[in-house]
Amino acid sequence: MTQRSVVARPRGPVAIAWVDTPDALAAIAHEIGGLVRDAGEPNVFHEPWMLIPAWRRYGGGADVRVLLVREAGEIVGMVPLVRRRLGPFVRAALFAPIYCVLSTPLVAAGAEAVVVAALLDALEAGPDRLLALDDFTAQGPFDRALDDAIAARGQPAANTRRIARAFLASPERADAYLKGSLSGKKRKELRRQEKRLGEAGALVFDAWRRPAPHEPWLAEFLALEGAGWKGRAGTALAADPNDRAYIEEVVAAAARRDQLDLVALRLDGRPIAMLLSFRGGNGLFTFKIAHDEAHARSSPGVLLELRFLRRVLDDRIAAWADSCAAADHAMIDHLWRERRELRSVLIGRRRADGRIAVAVLAGARRLRHLLADRIRRDFPGIVRLRTRLGW
Repeated sequence: MTQRSVVARPRGPVAIAWVDTPDALAAIAHEIGGLVRDAGEPNVFHEPWMLIPAWRRYGGGADVRVLLVREAGEIVGMVPLVRRRLGPFVRAALFAPIYCVLSTPLVAAGAEAVVVAALLDALEAGPDRLLALDDFTAQGPFDRALDDAIAARGQPAANTRRIARAFLASPERADAYLKGSLSGKKRKELRRQEKRLGEAGALVFDAWRRPAPHEPWLAEFLALEGAGWKGRAGTALAADPNDRAYIEEVVAAAARRDQLDLVALRLDGRPIAMLLSFRGGNGLFTFKIAHDEAHARSSPGVLLELRFLRRVLDDRIAAWADSCAAADHAMIDHLWRERRELRSVLIGRRRADGRIAVAVLAGARRLRHLLADRIRRDFPGIVRLRTRLGW
């Protein structure tokens, strides 16, 4: 559902290069634009305008490098990696700073086998015994190419996690879709809640549109999020100066590129729920939602999600939407019926040390995933430490 058809492109010699700094990546961002356009699986979090600010602000002292794969001189793959040490084992992993919730590499449609081969060759030639690929899209072209290469090369590997999160992609109209998602009683209750809000004042759905300035909208969103439980827990974007600077930078970039989707449910002009999303390829990645807890009884966040669903299914503003939510999310899982499955796999070098490392650490990686998921769900304030600790 998020895949693009194979595009015609030159085929020829394959070469790899490593980019070691955000500035160096920024210097070739214009070349990567073609890769973003031709990617078989869109991933807005790896587009340079999002990845570079994340690298600068959350890379810290980590050993982050980006693998570029060229075919006939054209960039056909980009894989951000971070090197970490776990006891005697040095491993490379997909670089996933905080707020990056999809790690599928950008790969030109049809070049998946080329990029996977280059990635595994780099593992064999480098100092890393292990390669941890976490949270990339399962059952897509990159995943299939990876499985084929592992089998053909006899590469030691172990699956360490599979999760599924809410995803929206349907040919149905919104009313028909919601009948399959919610009971008649629940739909009636939501209509009653919307009516009750309308009786309290002028209830209006609003969407940011160019060329209106985006700054007032973002300021409203940050204030609304900060006034709720995320503000009290210290996890709101405005609670940390680095997070605030990051979101201001990427939202400004998205607005310039027409990749910003920011909507609000307003009561007498004041936002009571807002949803921030980014466009990637022909889809939308929902990033953050906030609501006014004073109106919690009327479920303004759910009502706004219903409006968003109608924009996707009735207005067809996008072919699909990724919730970017945790698996088994209490709210969105009941509204969106489709699922995006994510896979994590641990791969070793085709040497004795790589095989031993996979055998020894696969179980530990599975436990690590279980603990990390539990922390994300039950202790959101700790998530801020994720990048620093290598989680």
